[in-house]
Amino acid sequence: MKSSNEWPDKAIEYAKNRIVQFTQSPLKNRHFFQGYLDLALANSGHSELDDFLPSLLAKAEKDKLAFITAKRMCAHFETNGASKPRELSVWLSDVLMDIKQEPTNGRTGPNKSQTEHIFLLGLVATIASDFSRPVYPTVSANDDGSVLGVVAAASKLAKKETGKTIFPTGSAAMKNRYIKSKKILSNIPKISAK
Repeated sequence: MKSSNEWPDKAIEYAKNRIVQFTQSPLKNRHFFQGYLDLALANSGHSELDDFLPSLLAKAEKDKLAFITAKRMCAHFETNGASKPRELSVWLSDVLMDIKQEPTNGRTGPNKSQTEHIFLLGLVATIASDFSRPVYPTVSANDDGSVLGVVAAASKLAKKETGKTIFPTGSAAMKNRYIKSKKILSNIPKISAK
């Protein structure tokens, strides 16, 4: 838990840096992968990557989205110089030797806006947890007292730094975007062990 004297400045700086990294290269950002993995684990009902991998790789035999997810996981480990779990290394070797092939039918993954929604949900959850703050503004606190207010302020700073706006810079608009993101996530199909 972060100390209260770090709020909101440290939280805004943290969120701004995450947003800037996301706009530049999400695959190389370990936070992006961790957020993606956390959401996949939550949707699958598993709590660890080692528990999730067998079902994901089994599903990748016939499900294009699961296959692409496994490829992105391999790319994450490679671009960050981290060692892959053995099961994932074996799967990648099989793909590279054409023993396993990508399914021809099915979804190819979330589109750009869905990826932004997933990133926003992960960012808000991380800040709320790390700083022990409410997601939404409360009656007793102004916008700086809520995570959504902080993310809106960070988005404004990120826009100045990168010239790109992917998230709203006002608190009310950020609240609407967050609510929309939660609805989008609830409609994303869950990866199951079937």
